[in-house]
Amino acid sequence: MRRGPKLWRNSFKFLVDYQKVSLFGKRGWQRVDIIDERLKPPGMTKSLFELNRRFIDAALAKANEFGVKVSIAVVDAHGDLIIVERMSGAVSLSPKLAMGKASAAAIFMRPTAEFEPRIQQNPTFWAGVSSMTSGNLLFGRGAVPLKRSGETIGAIGVSGALPEQDEMIAQHAAGELDKM
Repeated sequence: MRRGPKLWRNSFKFLVDYQKVSLFGKRGWQRVDIIDERLKPPGMTKSLFELNRRFIDAALAKANEFGVKVSIAVVDAHGDLIIVERMSGAVSLSPKLAMGKASAAAIFMRPTAEFEPRIQQNPTFWAGVSSMTSGNLLFGRGAVPLKRSGETIGAIGVSGALPEQDEMIAQHAAGELDKM
């Protein structure tokens, strides 16, 4: 059996669909039915795992308040996925869109809503940036960076509702950082 690069083999990716969780790790994809502390990847402290769950839970509460079905992604400062959750009934493409928005917000260290005027001025350039990253960056509204002491530590992206609602849900979830 051919193995991928060491970084890929040792990385964990979370795909959450309410009560079902899939993990990708050293043993490949594993399906787990209960969300608990045992699901955190090695090296991720319990408090970091709980913080990321708080972001997701806050976003889910706001989405339910709006009556929309969305996907929420949390990435680290480099735009690498930490956790993504898709609400039951959300569009199947929405997790990838949320990841792309979150990655763009983290890498460029600003809310994706700030890109709209720039994209209108030079759409070819921004389409090229997205294409250059194999579509891993998406410059649509709905993602905000997570900043602590002025330093970007990650980002939250939301997709599945109207762009304005996606943005409000992401901002609400990011507000959890201020509560800690």
